[in-house]
Amino acid sequence: SEAIFMRMNIASDNLQTDDNIDVTFYHIKLEPFYQTKSIAGEVRVRFNPQRNNLTEIKLNLRSNFTVSSVKIGATITNHSHTNNILTIPLNGNYNKGDTTEVTISYSGIPQKPAGTEKGFRFDSYTYNGHEIPAISALSTPYLAHYWYPCKDGPSDKADSIKVDITVPNQYNGYQLMAVSNGLLLETETIEDNRRIFKWAHNYPIVPYYVMVAVSNYQEISQTYTNIENGHSFPLKYYTAPFLVSDVTTAVSIMPGALDAFIHYFGDYPFKDELYGMTQIGYPGAAIETQTNAIMGGLTSEWRETMVHELSHMWFANSITNETWQHIWLNEGFATYAEALYYRYTGNSSHNDEAAYLAHLKSKSSRFESTRTLYREDDSDFTSLFQYFYYHKGAWLLHMLRGYINNDPLFFDILKSYAQDAQFKYGHSDSETFRDYIEGKTDMDFETFFDQWLYDISYPNYQYNFLQAEGLTGVTLRQTQGSNPSKPDVFEMFMEIKFNFNDGTNRIERVFNNKQTQTFYFEFEAGKTVSSVNLDPNEWILREAITRNTNLTVDPPPFRRWKGTVSDDWNHSANWDFGVPNAQTDAIIRAGAPRYPKINGNVSVKSLTIEPGALIEHLGGTFTIGGQFHLKSTHDYNSSFISTGGSLVVAPDSVKIYQPISNPAYNYAMSSPVSGPLATKTNSGITGNTYTYDNPLNTFKLMSDDEQFEPGKGFVFKNSAPVVFSGDINRGTYTLTLIRSAKGKGWNLVGNPYTAAIDWTLLTNKVNVDDSFWLFRNDLGLYGVYNNPSGTSVNLPADPHIIPTRHAIWVRVNIEKTAGSITFSPSALRPHTHTYLKSSGAAKYPYIKLAVDFNNNNNRDELAIALIPEDKYDEASYKGSSKYFSYNSLYCEVYSLSNGESLAINNLPLLQTISVPLGISNLSKGEAVFSISDAQLPDYTTVVLLDNHNYELTELSSGDNYSVLLENTGKQNGRFELIISQSSSTATDDIKLDKTNNNKMPLLVYTEQDKIIVLISGLNKAHYSLYDLSGRMLDEGELLNNGRNTISAPGKGVFLLKLGRETGSSTYKVSF
Repeated sequence: SEAIFMRMNIASDNLQTDDNIDVTFYHIKLEPFYQTKSIAGEVRVRFNPQRNNLTEIKLNLRSNFTVSSVKIGATITNHSHTNNILTIPLNGNYNKGDTTEVTISYSGIPQKPAGTEKGFRFDSYTYNGHEIPAISALSTPYLAHYWYPCKDGPSDKADSIKVDITVPNQYNGYQLMAVSNGLLLETETIEDNRRIFKWAHNYPIVPYYVMVAVSNYQEISQTYTNIENGHSFPLKYYTAPFLVSDVTTAVSIMPGALDAFIHYFGDYPFKDELYGMTQIGYPGAAIETQTNAIMGGLTSEWRETMVHELSHMWFANSITNETWQHIWLNEGFATYAEALYYRYTGNSSHNDEAAYLAHLKSKSSRFESTRTLYREDDSDFTSLFQYFYYHKGAWLLHMLRGYINNDPLFFDILKSYAQDAQFKYGHSDSETFRDYIEGKTDMDFETFFDQWLYDISYPNYQYNFLQAEGLTGVTLRQTQGSNPSKPDVFEMFMEIKFNFNDGTNRIERVFNNKQTQTFYFEFEAGKTVSSVNLDPNEWILREAITRNTNLTVDPPPFRRWKGTVSDDWNHSANWDFGVPNAQTDAIIRAGAPRYPKINGNVSVKSLTIEPGALIEHLGGTFTIGGQFHLKSTHDYNSSFISTGGSLVVAPDSVKIYQPISNPAYNYAMSSPVSGPLATKTNSGITGNTYTYDNPLNTFKLMSDDEQFEPGKGFVFKNSAPVVFSGDINRGTYTLTLIRSAKGKGWNLVGNPYTAAIDWTLLTNKVNVDDSFWLFRNDLGLYGVYNNPSGTSVNLPADPHIIPTRHAIWVRVNIEKTAGSITFSPSALRPHTHTYLKSSGAAKYPYIKLAVDFNNNNNRDELAIALIPEDKYDEASYKGSSKYFSYNSLYCEVYSLSNGESLAINNLPLLQTISVPLGISNLSKGEAVFSISDAQLPDYTTVVLLDNHNYELTELSSGDNYSVLLENTGKQNGRFELIISQSSSTATDDIKLDKTNNNKMPLLVYTEQDKIIVLISGLNKAHYSLYDLSGRMLDEGELLNNGRNTISAPGKGVFLLKLGRETGSSTYKVSF
């Protein structure tokens, strides 16, 4: 890229702009003389030094002008004026932070810039036999100094300007008017029948966008209002009186154009002033002079130009190209804006893609292939404004849209770029724009910009396709020709449209980065491809695409298992395109009638076993030269059973995938690999990871580089999928188990293999209960398998199967102090089971109640699953016992059922459920109760009742309950969790003084044929029960800090009025 950025001749070198000053203000006083084609002017320039000890400044002004005086403040000073540079010595040393002004008086005949029709022009037109002046200044790209002294070029924007233009009141009997940028402040009549039109513009502006036009203008004035975006400002158009009717018709599109551009680019940059357009005498002109664009006509044939110049207010006037080397940022954006205008206005949905694309395709100069869009030499002002920069620049943005492939993001980038304070009213260049979109998309656009901005030409494509063995191969070839200056390949995303015999079609997207490249696609059975279209939506600047049937479509570099004949790996009919070898990839897909068995020496380039698929490696040397991908989904595991022979694969090439579908869940797993790479960090686990320490009955934090031990379980949370790499576990592993006073007999172990194991085939279990407990993330509860009886709880068919990578709890016999379990490959079985969190919602509603203790980040949780009443069976949905840690850092919470303490309780889903709770704390402190996770039916209320303090807290609303525990030990039944779906609706609030906003004064719910009212802190409360006709059915007093039961007279809807002296509340209660 160094050659691209070699410094060549640029405009600022010729202009010799003074980088030692920052111009902040111009006040231009100008009087043009039509008959002599001359001007006289006075320009006041305010500036700030950009270095210390500044003793002179330089401004650009053509040398043919006579400078009569130069003042610093009110003091006349010397000056020199040669080679179009006006040098002004200052009356002292000026430093950074100073502000001063110079005033230059000058006169002369403006020169016409060679090779162009621009400059300060004295045109005219004839009307009714009378000559009428049409004076204008056409100053782009850096021709402002052809008519007034300034720091010319794009580099320096004045903060504001004033322009006073003196003209004769009439010429040949026609009244003249002078227009400029911004707002007309006043018109002053002076001697000799002259008038001064005084304009002001209070936004940053470069010198060449200062505008002057004089003729017998008639103003057409409208107001643009966009209530949705808060815009309301004048629209003013200046044209000859005889054209007013035609122009009024033509400019009727402008409110719609403003709507479009405000939609795409955000606020109109100069909305505090106006937008205008002025017709000038030169018919070939159109320049985006700021807030008041000039053009050769304002009738209907100029409408597209009107749209183009309006868009420049965002891209050229507000955001100005840093140098004219980046002219595409002005003209490409404005041309692209034309297409967006047609997209917006083409239909009522503002998404007419056909009109958008048709306009872009009409820009034929995009095909010029001999120069780059980035213009290295911008010193020749006569050749800057060529259609190539307009057309290819617009197509670069169109291709950028297709490359990003995310319309909401792309259009957000356009708008945010136009409104970003980094650029708005300032400057930008190509690399800054590239950096901006990279930051917004997190994509790399270096190659994209290199080939489309800094390089020449565009690609041509040929293609061919072939359908065989259930695959469709498409070969692309780029043919840029033999010109060595053209890129060998344009790296682009390519859409491929497949048309099927059944009349349907499908678009696939690939990344093409080679001159000849083949892509492969698999479609559902019965889909026959009839034809293929490349780039159907025309996102790429290219010639027409042709099919070349002589272009070879090679077989894919991978082989896929079909298993249609046998389980023999080496039978070619079991594969599409033949048996894989060391140069091809092997893919084992799910759903085959048979899966491969390997009994001899086999080599492949890489191996992928897809979810639900299987390989059995029984003998021989199995060599995988590249990566080994063992994939899983939320619902299916793949299996690799390796019980014989030898396996050759680099540990860092092993990739065993475990999806994580809920980062809030704990995952109990065991690693299928070992060795130096088998660590939490290398596996992508960013959350804390724990193993279980039985003697301490606590979980031990693993270090980042601690290696996983085969057969040992661990628990973690993670926000991203886990990928295990390392040596695949193929051996026999014996784990020593412990029974201690604190940990009882519990030990966390796990399946260390890349396939499921059968618990009944693990015959070497010493002093261990022949049962295991496995937490099912998909249900949020434990499953239990008991081998002697062959029974299970909360486990489906094949409950004796322990899926790959799953951890289980096992227990040492109660009369023993130690035991062991041996995992052996002989217990491996093909199975796709996974109990790790399903991607779907929980099977049943549930709630997790958390208790945090002493603000020390130690939390205990209780889980309650709510089983539909028609499915609930206490024996099948037995809860899981609470095993206490007896750790003083925790307050442990559990539910009580039939005298048993439960960590997981499965209960029937009734209208109201009251769950007694207990807590265990070995130290005093503050306990905070909250809901950590829940999936509950709509309109379910969860309330915690503290029976000791008789306080009610609605946890389901997000509140928590804080209580100081002054006693230690177990407190069974102190708390109660009330889960209610009963439909009681309050219509008024009871007025009370709350000391804790989380506490509820009362709770109303139904229980069978009873209305339950819990009262907390409300003395002298009473109730009245009514039917819907208003007839009172019952009344009475309510017990404070207690449970009140009111019998309902039967089924129906009732009104329960609860009151006390300070107010009342009425509840609608349904049975």
